[in-house]
Amino acid sequence: MVHTYTVKQPTVDDRDGLIAMHRQSWLDAYPDEAADISREWVEEYMANGMLSPKGVEFRETLIREASENPDYYLRIATDETGRIAGFVDARRDEAPEICGLYIDKADYGSGLAMKLAEPAIDWLGRENEQFLWVAAHNARARKFYEKCGFRVVPGSEKSYKETPMRIVKMVRGADR
Repeated sequence: MVHTYTVKQPTVDDRDGLIAMHRQSWLDAYPDEAADISREWVEEYMANGMLSPKGVEFRETLIREASENPDYYLRIATDETGRIAGFVDARRDEAPEICGLYIDKADYGSGLAMKLAEPAIDWLGRENEQFLWVAAHNARARKFYEKCGFRVVPGSEKSYKETPMRIVKMVRGADR
């Protein structure tokens, strides 16, 4: 089925759907035997983080911040049924950064990721160098970001928040 997506700033009413979509995205994207990231590790990490009462409260804080802080950008994409199919968030308070971009696996290949990424890149300012961190083993995401003009920074790989997951920095040069 081909979906029509609407991109909007979320409200607190979108919180639970956003959390559920983010959770499923992690389960679809991150478990990888070769990277030693198990589904069980992802589930446990989420249970102690985004799914915990503190995590739910933090998500609500981010949703509110997006409407109050001019240096924080958060958008969700919904399909014609109202299902949250993806989200992107970015910050430009310290340095222009895409903090996260996730889409539902059912929407892979639909163009939704680009529909979320391009406005975020514009909002960060194409005249600025921009960066993001991506799971080192997530070849699909890395390839997508390369299409957006980001390149891996050699030697930047590190642990994600002192976990077994490895992340790598990608940078997009300023448009001239």
